Amino acid sequence: MTKSDNLNDRSNILIVGIGNEFRNDDAVGIYAVRKLKKHTLPGIHTCELHYDLSGLMDMWVQYESVYVIDAVSSGADAGTIHEIELDENRLSEEEFSFSSHTVSLSSIIELSRAIHQFPKSLVIYGIEGKDFSYGCTMSDGVKEAADRLINSLEEKLRTKILQIEGEA
Repeated sequence: MTKSDNLNDRSNILIVGIGNEFRNDDAVGIYAVRKLKKHTLPGIHTCELHYDLSGLMDMWVQYESVYVIDAVSSGADAGTIHEIELDENRLSEEEFSFSSHTVSLSSIIELSRAIHQFPKSLVIYGIEGKDFSYGCTMSDGVKEAADRLINSLEEKLRTKILQIEGEA
């Protein structure tokens, strides 16, 4: 996880990019979080997870708002962005059925709920992938979707940070 000394800890926001850089479109979460990190929004903590998601529970319980970006394979068109706000909602194994991780994201989420290690707010962004074979090239539509998501998420986060600063 990366933290900057100039972070405003009151924002308590974590963005997690999940993926495998060597499985083409599966790298989309890593790509997105790296790009967001370059924009250096104040008060935003970022993390990349490549294979093992089990550390998520210990990590995200420390934050009020968590955003997770990962590739999905649900049968929708490549580049489709799925946004799932989790509170009482359950994350479907079918939506996140493709996994190059040792434990699936939906399993981590449900285990986190069971042991009360769940953040106050959790939003999952799944970007529909096309090619999960070995390689280091994301499909154009997947990369374009990630760029759209980055712009949208950046705007949401700026608004959220302004609200938090207004309350302080």
